[in-house]
Amino acid sequence: MSKPGLPPDESIIGQRFGRLVVESLHPQRSTNRQTKWVCRCDCGKTKVIVRSSILSGHSRSCGCLRACSNGEAGKETTKEYRAWVGIIRRCTNSRDESWPDYGGRGITVCARWRANYLDFLSDVGRAPSPLHSLARINVNGNYEPENVRWATAKEQVANRRHIPRKAWRESAKHAYRVVESFEHVLSSYTGAPYVIALDSCTAALHLVCQYLKVGVVEMPRLSYVGVPASILNAGGSVRFRDEDWEGMYQLSPYPIYDAARRFTSGMYVPGTFMCLSFHWTKHLQIGRGGAILCDDPVAAAWLQRASFDGRKRGTTPNVDKELSRGWHYYMTPNLAVQGLMLMSGMQEHNADLPRSDYPDLSTLEAFK
Repeated sequence: MSKPGLPPDESIIGQRFGRLVVESLHPQRSTNRQTKWVCRCDCGKTKVIVRSSILSGHSRSCGCLRACSNGEAGKETTKEYRAWVGIIRRCTNSRDESWPDYGGRGITVCARWRANYLDFLSDVGRAPSPLHSLARINVNGNYEPENVRWATAKEQVANRRHIPRKAWRESAKHAYRVVESFEHVLSSYTGAPYVIALDSCTAALHLVCQYLKVGVVEMPRLSYVGVPASILNAGGSVRFRDEDWEGMYQLSPYPIYDAARRFTSGMYVPGTFMCLSFHWTKHLQIGRGGAILCDDPVAAAWLQRASFDGRKRGTTPNVDKELSRGWHYYMTPNLAVQGLMLMSGMQEHNADLPRSDYPDLSTLEAFK
C-alpha cells in the first residue's frame, strides 16, 4: 500500500524517472517490505529498484549514468560542468554580460539540458582536451544535441558569424549592443529588473508620464525646470507642494520618482518608475544621459521602443514593421561606453546629493 502523499503503486508503471522507465512490479519485496520495480534503462539494460529510490530521484539509471559521468565528484571544477553552467546563464539571465549575443538574440538551451547536467554530459561527452570548448555548429541555432560539438579555438574562430560584404551598414548598428551592456550593468547595480538608457533624465520623466497618461501631478516647487515641463508635455497638469527633499522625490499620486540626485547600489524600489540623471553634476558623470528603472516588462518594452522613435533599437523605420509613435530620446553607444568605464570605478554606496539651489517653479509664469 502506498503511503499518504505518494502516488499509488500502479500509477508509476510506464513513468520515466531520469533514464529509467518503470515496466512492472517485481514479485519480491525488499527487507523493509518496500515494493520493488522492474525498470528499463535507456541504455537497454533492466534493473530492479525499490520504490523509494525511484521516487526520490536517487536512482536515475541502471548505473550507466554514473559511469558516464565518472561519478562527477567535484563536478563544479570540471570543464564540462562549467560549460553547462555557462550556456544556461548566458541564454537565460538577462543580467549576464554575454546575454545580448545569446538569450538576447533568441538563443535557447534545450529543456533536457536545462533540467539536468548529467543529461547534458551524456549527450556531449567529455571534452577531448583542455584546449577544446563547447561550440554550436550553427552559430544562429540553439544549444541542443544535434547542434553542439567540442571545438578548438581555431575551429571556434572559423565558425564565427559571417558578415556578408554588403551587410556592413546593418552590422555597424550592432554598436547599440553596448547600450544593452550598460543597461545590464545598471540593472545589476541598482537592483532594477529592467533599465532603459536614454539621453536625459527629462526624457525619462516625459516618457513615463506619457506611458501612465498622467493627469494632475503634484511635485515639490523647488526642482529642475524640466520636470514640470515633462508633465505638461505629456498632457498632464502640475500642482506644487512644499517639500525639502534630498536624493529623490515622488510625482504624486503616480509611482514616478525623480531620482536625479540619488545613485547607489540596490536603490530600486519595487513597483516604481525611477528616473536617473547622468549629468556631470551627478554621481555618474557621463555629462549627458539618463535612465528609467522599472520592474514591469510590458512597460519596459513600450518605453524602450518609444525612446527609439517608435522602432526597435538599431533598426531603420522601413525595416521595423511594428513602427509606432515615439520620441528621439535614445542613448547613443558613445555615451554608453563612457558610462561603462565610469561604472567600473563606481563606489558600492553613495550618499544622496542635496537639493541644490533650484528655483521656486511655482512663481514662474510658464507653470502657473
